[in-house]
Amino acid sequence: NLLYAVTKQVPYPHSNETVYDAWLRQSLATSLDADASAKSRPAISPFELNGDTIAFAMHAGISSVYMGFVGSAGAQHSNFDSFKRMVSFVDPDMQLHLAIAQVWGLLAIRLADDPVLDLCTMCYAKDIRHIIRQFEKQMRLRRSASVADSVDMSTAKKLRRLHAAQRQLETNARIVEHDKRHLRSVYGEECQMTGRRRHASCLALRASINDRVSKLEQHFIDPDGVLGHEWYKHALIGPGPWTDASFQAFPGLAAALDTGDKGIVRQREKSIADIIYEAAWFLREV
Repeated sequence: NLLYAVTKQVPYPHSNETVYDAWLRQSLATSLDADASAKSRPAISPFELNGDTIAFAMHAGISSVYMGFVGSAGAQHSNFDSFKRMVSFVDPDMQLHLAIAQVWGLLAIRLADDPVLDLCTMCYAKDIRHIIRQFEKQMRLRRSASVADSVDMSTAKKLRRLHAAQRQLETNARIVEHDKRHLRSVYGEECQMTGRRRHASCLALRASINDRVSKLEQHFIDPDGVLGHEWYKHALIGPGPWTDASFQAFPGLAAALDTGDKGIVRQREKSIADIIYEAAWFLREV
């Protein structure tokens, strides 16, 4: 929500659009989703495996963003990737640089100054539901292609524990949204009231909301790491055996399926579900 709001405030260079408008147009043009035209928001893609934010997001569980403008490929990290090329061909008047600096600046100001952080816990729940379905689709494709003959794929086909944990996360994310509405309607985000007890209650609720929305990402970290890639700690997404340079949904579970050991598969699914449950209960803390 916050990133969308900020990009709507910044003009896109040499046009009558905002950065948000250009982002949405590019997102719809490149999306493989058949229903992309019905979407009203630009897509946010996972990090690249070699991105600078990996240590923060995938190892420490710190919410991160990696953003910029994308141009023609081929020059990155080559001898032609120079300031001269930038000012001669890519961004001669530096307006793209100015626009992305404005996005970064507004994002930092909003994170520092907003009384209630505009971060979406419900988005996490919906995204997890999506990646569960994505993972099930990957399993069906592998099963039909007889890629994993050594393991009975039906033992993990429906991922019941993960679906149950996701539903609990979604239920508890609604509690956070309810608390936000309660804060605004009863107290106001600024907590500007004269009564000492009422003022203290408002500050406590506001601090609780901000704590829950800003630290949720950390609760998806698995201390044991991803099976086969233990440095990567994020339980929901990371490098896995079924993808090359892109991220794998539930990489630890994918690696477990490739072992052919049903016990490891069941243990890994339970471990990931427990992590999602723990994140869900964190959202209930006030």
